[in-house]
Amino acid sequence: MGIFVVNYNGASSLGRLFFDSLNSIIRAAKYAGADVWFVDNASSDNSVEVVRQEFGDGVEYLVLSRNVGYGGACDVAFSYASKTGKEYEFYVCSNNDIIVFRDGLRDFLVWLQALNTVFHKGFIAAPVLLNGYTGGVDFGGYFVDYAAHSWPIRMTVKSAELLIRVLDGRPLPISYTDGAFMATPRKVVESRGHLFEHSLFLYSEDVEACLWAWSKGIPSLLVPVLLGVHYRSSTSTRYNKGLAYLHVRNQAYISLHYFGAYGLVYTLAWHLFRVLRYISALNEDIKRFKREVWLETATSKTKKASMLEKLAIITRGFIDGLMFAVGRRHYRSSEGVPAIRLSFSSTFSAKSLFRQVQEAIKYVLLNHTSRHRPRA
Repeated sequence: MGIFVVNYNGASSLGRLFFDSLNSIIRAAKYAGADVWFVDNASSDNSVEVVRQEFGDGVEYLVLSRNVGYGGACDVAFSYASKTGKEYEFYVCSNNDIIVFRDGLRDFLVWLQALNTVFHKGFIAAPVLLNGYTGGVDFGGYFVDYAAHSWPIRMTVKSAELLIRVLDGRPLPISYTDGAFMATPRKVVESRGHLFEHSLFLYSEDVEACLWAWSKGIPSLLVPVLLGVHYRSSTSTRYNKGLAYLHVRNQAYISLHYFGAYGLVYTLAWHLFRVLRYISALNEDIKRFKREVWLETATSKTKKASMLEKLAIITRGFIDGLMFAVGRRHYRSSEGVPAIRLSFSSTFSAKSLFRQVQEAIKYVLLNHTSRHRPRA
C-alpha cells in the first residue's frame, strides 16, 4: 500500500499540525507495512525543505513544478510510483492535516484486502474520521442528490462511536468517499488510466471519481474503522470568486453528466433558488435605503455590487458547467448510485430540504441490507 500525502504550503499554513500529521502517518504506515509519499503541489513556502530536514529518508518525495490540484497530484504520483517500480496493490490519497491512529491504519488495510477478494472490479473505500475541533464525526460518508450537492451522514449520526455501531461490522455503500483519506486498488486506476477528472480542479474531484466508478459497477464504501482525527482546514470556506465559480461549475457538470435530464432539471431549480435569494437580498437593500435615494451611501452601493457580482459568477459557473457536460456528449448512467432523490418543492424551503435529507439518510442506515455487505 502506498499512501500519498498531498501538500500545498502546509508548513506555513498548518504549523505544528503539519509535522504531527506526517509523523503519525509515517509511524502508522511502518506498523502496517506501507510506504508514505510526500507529494508537494508546487508549494511557495519551504514545505519540502523542512520535511526533508525533519523526516529525511522516512518518506518518498515527489515535487511538482506546478499546482495541478489535489486529484491531479494524486494521479501524477500514482503514475510516477509505478514507473519507479512501486507496484502497490492499493493507492491511498491523504490530506496533510490528519492524525492517523496506528491501529486504525492497520485495520483499514485488513479491510482493503478483504474487500479486494469480493469486488473483482475494484472499489473506492474510506474510513471514519473524527473532527479534531468538535470530537464528532468529520467523515462518515456522503450522499449526493441529483444536483450533485453533498449531504454527510453526520447530519443524522454525529457520534463516531454510534456510527461504528450502526455499521455493525459491514461496509456501507455511499455516493462518494471524501478525498481527505480514500483508498482504491491499483486496478481501478489502471482501468480508467487515472482516478480523478483533472479538468474539474479543486472542487468535487472526489465526487466525480466515485460516480464514474459507480457507473462502471465499482462501489464506494464506508468502512467501519476509526482511522484518526481530521483537523479540516477552514480556509477554503472563505468566499473567493474563483472558488465560487469552480464550485458551481463542477456541480452543474456532474449533475448533467451523471444524472442526465433529471439532474439538469433539478440543477435548474437550485439555480433559480439562488437567483431568487439574491434578488430578495437586493430588494431588502433597496427598501432599507429608499429614504436616502439622493444620498445613497458607499456601503449600500458596494453591497449591491457585491451581490450582483456573486450572482453573475454563479450564473457563469452554472452555464459553463452545463456546456462542459454537453461537450462531453456521452452521459454516464447513475444506476446503482445510492443518491438522495429530493422533491423539487424542497429546493425552495431549507427546513423541508434538511428534513427530507435527514429522513433519507436515516432510511439508508436503518435498512443497511445492501448486497455489498461482506464481513472482514
